[in-house]
Amino acid sequence: MDQIRTLISECYPRAQRLASEAVSRFPDSKEIASADRVLNSPTGPVGTAPPEPATDEELEWLRHPPEALRGKWVALSGREVLAVAEKLGDLVQTLRSHDPREKALVHRIE
Repeated sequence: MDQIRTLISECYPRAQRLASEAVSRFPDSKEIASADRVLNSPTGPVGTAPPEPATDEELEWLRHPPEALRGKWVALSGREVLAVAEKLGDLVQTLRSHDPREKALVHRIE
């Protein structure tokens, strides 16, 4: 864990600066804009509290997900699908518009 913390503290600020510079140089790049939003969000990450364990309902849903969701990121609350996206960053953006008190399990369906 010490090595992980060291890498994060050394690399994360550099990644933030690079994303800020890149978004100004390449304003039409959706991928760079997404990285900048994730790295430099003024509101901080989605869910600053420690993750809660998955419920039995969510785990059961994950055992038999719909084929159409294979390869996608999903956010679940119980058996309810709150959001689906191809990329994790897009899913996070969608979740930002949900009630912050609503808990969601985020998982990529393989």
